[in-house]
Amino acid sequence: RDKMSGETTTTTTTSVTVKCFPGKLQLNDLEMLGGVFSTSDEFNGEEDGTQPYLLYEHIGLPKSKMVAFSHTWTPEQERGKGIAKAITRAALEWAKVKGYTVLPTCSYVKKFAEDNKDEDYVKGVVSDLKGSRVISNNVKM
Repeated sequence: RDKMSGETTTTTTTSVTVKCFPGKLQLNDLEMLGGVFSTSDEFNGEEDGTQPYLLYEHIGLPKSKMVAFSHTWTPEQERGKGIAKAITRAALEWAKVKGYTVLPTCSYVKKFAEDNKDEDYVKGVVSDLKGSRVISNNVKM
């Protein structure tokens, strides 16, 4: 996961500014489209434990509009301050604006979505947590 490129998008949630760093992710020999959300001004593309982030990957073809939120990380000294919540909410708001459906493969994101299931940034965005997929506007497939 050492290659990040592309333009960033900035979202401010509560008192935390979250940026999206889209690009290509290098996972062993596989290159994937995806990116990270982070509170850092720049993301160095490495999981070195110093930057909080949420990792996402596009699923299937780009026109499928499906993304997996697969991993969150907050440095130990920053935990308990609401940073992961702010990053997750900003990422879900980004997905809603982009028209993506989110598959929460990260346990933190899944719990966050369950706890906030009535919020507009979760409804119609996050895959049904019981197994069926929400494509958009609560239409199930």
